[in-house]
Amino acid sequence: MFGSGVAQPNTLQANLFPGKAMHIHITGISGFLSINLVRYLLRQGYTDISGIDLADFDYPERDKIQFLQGDIRNRDQVHQIIQGADVVVH
Repeated sequence: MFGSGVAQPNTLQANLFPGKAMHIHITGISGFLSINLVRYLLRQGYTDISGIDLADFDYPERDKIQFLQGDIRNRDQVHQIIQGADVVVH
């Protein structure tokens, strides 16, 4: 389960959400760390990824995620985009 001190995604998903695709939401998704997390998650087979950011998500992976250009200080926007999220990365 732990290779380099980090839980392997497929093991984590199997333990937390057996038989269910995990919906992962990322705040600040257009930033450097977040785009690299998105790319990693996509390579691991995750397909239900959403995010919110003030800046546009102008990356080739744009069509593979659900993106809302908005402000996390706006509760209505946050509520809209995290509906059904199993994990929120903030």
